[in-house]
Amino acid sequence: MDDTTSVEAAPVAGAPESTRDTIVLQPGSSYLRIGLATDPNPHLMRHIIAYKLREKSHDSSTPPAALDNANHPVLLTEQPLDREQEESREAIVSSMLQAVRNYRSGAGVHMPTITANQYLEPNSKIQPIISEQSTSITWADLSNDPSFVIGEDTLYLPPGSRYTLFKPIKQGQLNVDSNHSLLTVANMLEDLWTKAIEDTLHINRKKFKDFNIILLIADIINRSHVKEIMNVLLLRMGFAQATVHQESVCATFGAGLSSACVVDMGDEKTHICCVEDGISNPNTRITLNYGGSDMTRLFYWMIKKCNFPYHQFNPSDHLDELLIEDLKEGFCHLDLTSTGLKTLEFQVDKPFQPLAQYEFMLGDQVILAPMGIFFPEVFILPDVHLMRGQPVLTADSEDLWDENYQTEGEVIREEPLAAAKLQAVSRGKVLPLDQAIHLSIDCASSLDIKKKLYGSVLVVGGGLSFPGAPLMLQQRLYAKLPPMFQRSSDAIEVCSNPKDLEPGMISWKGAAVLSFLDTCEELWIKREEWERAGVRLLRERVPFVW
Repeated sequence: MDDTTSVEAAPVAGAPESTRDTIVLQPGSSYLRIGLATDPNPHLMRHIIAYKLREKSHDSSTPPAALDNANHPVLLTEQPLDREQEESREAIVSSMLQAVRNYRSGAGVHMPTITANQYLEPNSKIQPIISEQSTSITWADLSNDPSFVIGEDTLYLPPGSRYTLFKPIKQGQLNVDSNHSLLTVANMLEDLWTKAIEDTLHINRKKFKDFNIILLIADIINRSHVKEIMNVLLLRMGFAQATVHQESVCATFGAGLSSACVVDMGDEKTHICCVEDGISNPNTRITLNYGGSDMTRLFYWMIKKCNFPYHQFNPSDHLDELLIEDLKEGFCHLDLTSTGLKTLEFQVDKPFQPLAQYEFMLGDQVILAPMGIFFPEVFILPDVHLMRGQPVLTADSEDLWDENYQTEGEVIREEPLAAAKLQAVSRGKVLPLDQAIHLSIDCASSLDIKKKLYGSVLVVGGGLSFPGAPLMLQQRLYAKLPPMFQRSSDAIEVCSNPKDLEPGMISWKGAAVLSFLDTCEELWIKREEWERAGVRLLRERVPFVW
């Protein structure tokens, strides 16, 4: 099928015309979820773009050739640990293992004695079984010499390809740094999203003017970034109307809840926010800069120490990176009642190479890797922005109603409560997930609201989709629950798949539901209005405090 073939949005009986022509876009650090509001599920793709390198290119929209990273790690980006960091991680892992043993002992779970030699020696002797079966995996098709590729194809570039990979979003914010200006990142988003819509929804760019688009954004935002994204959607891509919604509020809509403490764990960050009657409370917003990729790196570190039998593993090979991610998602869990050695099987499948099948043995490593969210110092995170709360928003000279701008830069807003408490409680260290949830709820407006929030902890995002994770989180929250709320055993309830929805698609589904409501008609910003009034319309139209 021609990727740019234009088709109209499939009509759904009873749906208003504006809903049939609405696209819901949820960009993340590693994945992009995109689809029509009438679709049952979004399309999921890697949120990565790779540009073809040009010699002596001075185009501001193309990363410089010096940034050639097509053969650099994308998923396993951890720097090598020095001796002190290695010893620190080993000590923390020992503490984690003791915590697992204590839990099992207290719960009466039989624990067979496992020594390292029980899996180290067998793993060292494992040889792959080479299959004659031909692989079905192929390299990305570059026969048309594309100027850029997106999505999964960026990880399947043929060896020797002169492309540079870039992730436009990092830890929930636009990935602006010394090499990539805001304008450069905006250009990348335009290319990536246009190609994604044409490829997945089969809507030609010339037809964008007939569609509305809903953008999901994080609760902790950089207002200049959101303004630039609206420029991309309305002025460059040319959509008829656009609006923005907060991911936490959309998550509660998708789950059918009016109030909840939303825990959104993605690949690079974990965001916590309390939603009270459909409104995101800025005082409760906390972002922890660890997520699923940190667990992947920790799991890789652990299996290396267990004589991982795939000796040709190369962290700069994107297919090998994907293998570790698949192993983590397929084998890791947080069910502490599961004990003993496990024999795990996997296969290495690469283009134009014979299929190699392996098996190896692990103990509690499959539990310890995801448990890192409760012992986050084991991730050895860089000492830069380990955590953040809702910042005091900066002035915008284009927004005449911005109170900071009206007072000529004098900050008149108080720092949100969670941000202030975060600094006092953490003392420069990153908080465990359960402690951060307690801190967020403690910043809610009243005791009744806090009680309601403890009874509705909603886990969304794809970073914590492990068997046993909701139960472990619930037990750890209950262990530190303030006495005033400990009147019943069901004082805390953690929900991760309401209405049988996958955690990663709950927010997208909630935004799709919102588009059906009559009140959504008041939120749209038309392209002509944005050209005339600009960012002031976000203050007037968005359903949250701008």
